[in-house]
Amino acid sequence: MPGGTRWVNIADPGDPVAVPPHLARFFDGISLDHTTVVSGLFRFHHATSYLQSATTAATVAPYLGV
Repeated sequence: MPGGTRWVNIADPGDPVAVPPHLARFFDGISLDHTTVVSGLFRFHHATSYLQSATTAATVAPYLGV
């Protein structure tokens, strides 16, 4: 992946437009491929749902010095 150093896929299985889970089967260079529920009901595709998810927080925390 040009310009990138790490690729992490986080997909909610209820999100109809999320990148499909298990993306690492189709692309090289994906270091983590998470399938996790980021929102209970109908807000699964909203960016705020992904940004507030524990999986996203755990993924970016090491880079934020948290």
